[in-house]
Amino acid sequence: MCEQNMALLAPNIYILEYLKKHTAADPSHQGKGHQLPDQWLPEQLNYKDKDGAYSTFGAGPGNTWLTALCEIVCQSTVFHLH
Repeated sequence: MCEQNMALLAPNIYILEYLKKHTAADPSHQGKGHQLPDQWLPEQLNYKDKDGAYSTFGAGPGNTWLTALCEIVCQSTVFHLH
C-alpha cells in the first residue's frame, strides 16, 4: 500500500516541479497538482511506525529503501504545499 501511494504521488510532484520551473503553468494545473498531496499525506503517515520508518502495510519492520523514498517525496510535497 505504501509503495502504491508513492507510485501515485511522486510523478505528480515531479511534474509539478517541472511545470513551475520550465513553463508558465496554468494555475488550474497547479491546483490539480496540489489536491493529491493534500489527500495523500495524512494517509501516508499511517504507514510510518513509532521509530520513524515506513513499512509496506503499516505493520512489521520498517523498510530502509521505502523510508528513504517516502522521506524524499514527503519533503518535496511539503515544499510544494507552501
